[in-house]
Amino acid sequence: MIEYSYLFFCIFFGSFIQGVTGFGVVLISLPLLSFVFDIKLLIPLVCLAALVINGTLSFQLRKSLELRQVLIMLMGTFFGLPLGVYALKTLSADLLTLWLGIIILGFISYMHFASPPSRGIHRRWGILAGFLGGILGGSIGANGPPVIMYLNMQPWHRDRIKSTMTTYFLCASIFNSSSHAIGGLITMDVLKGFAVALPATCLGIAAGVFCYKRISDVVYRKLALTLVFILGITMTVKGLF
Repeated sequence: MIEYSYLFFCIFFGSFIQGVTGFGVVLISLPLLSFVFDIKLLIPLVCLAALVINGTLSFQLRKSLELRQVLIMLMGTFFGLPLGVYALKTLSADLLTLWLGIIILGFISYMHFASPPSRGIHRRWGILAGFLGGILGGSIGANGPPVIMYLNMQPWHRDRIKSTMTTYFLCASIFNSSSHAIGGLITMDVLKGFAVALPATCLGIAAGVFCYKRISDVVYRKLALTLVFILGITMTVKGLF
């Protein structure tokens, strides 16, 4: 019972942050939950929660969508995803945990120090971002880092970036969960956990969107990045020892 209460809290918190910033449920909830649950159970579970969140946010932001860019990134994801699923089925949980920690640290370091270039970068780099995101999504459930880095290098309005980001995440979540189902990774234990996570996800989204409309997005983004950076250090240490 205590474990499921912790699951509810972590999913709610991650969903809340994503409702405010446009990303966060995987980068925040997954490391927190890995202290209690097996990461091979968590990855398909959190991907299901992400499917709900991204579906909701992409619908809300649909008017700002850059559809062509989403399709370009998805082309890369299509080829990277099977490699990630294979890694999830064959590699140890400690190694996946270490990878997740290192990826989070690299992502947060980039977000802290980099600034979007005035002219942006060519769309062809979106294929590479999607390919790397597919590998990460299939293996550790975290498509986000390469895609978020790529989109934040475009000199777009934040609504356009967020809409494109969440719509890509929605499609990637569908790919991820379908691949997990085909690979036999969505077990009865995963579905039981998702039954607890679903109401937490819905409440977190509602609370996050409510705050996003009334509180500065910049402040919450900085808080989220700081927290995830700390979690990245913790996950790296856990994966090593």
